[in-house]
Amino acid sequence: MLNRLIQAPRRLLAACVALVAFGGFAPLQGQDPGLQSVPPIKASFTKVFSTDSMGLGMSALSPDGHWIVFGGWSRDGTGDLRIISTGGGDPVSMGLSGDGAVWFPSGDRIAFRYEDHIATLAIDPGTGRPMGDPQRVTLEPSSAYFDISPDGKWIAYTPVDESFNRLIRVVPSNGGIARTVAMAETTRPAWSPDGKSIYYAIEGPDSPGEMFLLRVAVEDGARAENGEPEEVFSHMGQIGTLTFPGSAFVWLPMGGGRGVIATLEESARHIQPVVDEAN
Repeated sequence: MLNRLIQAPRRLLAACVALVAFGGFAPLQGQDPGLQSVPPIKASFTKVFSTDSMGLGMSALSPDGHWIVFGGWSRDGTGDLRIISTGGGDPVSMGLSGDGAVWFPSGDRIAFRYEDHIATLAIDPGTGRPMGDPQRVTLEPSSAYFDISPDGKWIAYTPVDESFNRLIRVVPSNGGIARTVAMAETTRPAWSPDGKSIYYAIEGPDSPGEMFLLRVAVEDGARAENGEPEEVFSHMGQIGTLTFPGSAFVWLPMGGGRGVIATLEESARHIQPVVDEAN
């Protein structure tokens, strides 16, 4: 049963939807004047790697900006994790089948989906080469998305139980006992920047197309005492959560090529629009 929505965030979000639908943001009452208009940015791109003989999967940039890990698939369907310098050159195969890699904040380890579980692998930050063998983290099979806590100690992931119910669990990043912190039909959990809670999005039970962003307080890898999941806001459409360090933001597509990127204010539990995707 969903808790009562915080009314102020919902009114703010409704205002955002109305303003974007009519062609852009107008100043919101009480909004920081510096956020009332978004200057255009001239995009530029530097090609690091291209191929016409291999399919490219999800990629992840190391915290120091020196390395990119990605999944690559050959025409025969075989694939493996690869790493390449952001300065260019040829990618190097890690000799491991896997995808969905996420860097640890320390920049010397990645976590990724490996076979039927989540594993970690040490990476030499200087050479970008793997060090040692992958270490299994989760015991039960899980091919779902996951996120690493800001201190690198925990991994939140979304397996299913014996009854095929989706769960959010937290496991030590070195392996160990996983603890369920919520039951929710969601895909990607996202740690808050301070590591004290996990955000996730679910579809509303009574309104098709309406999504709810929830958060659950976590302490030492378990749900905090009296830490029942609580609603942050709702949105008619998708709510996109990002992995750390991007987990300070959510994105809210609104149709017609328009949308909002919003910051999450942990203490006030509200959103504030900062980017209008439409130019």
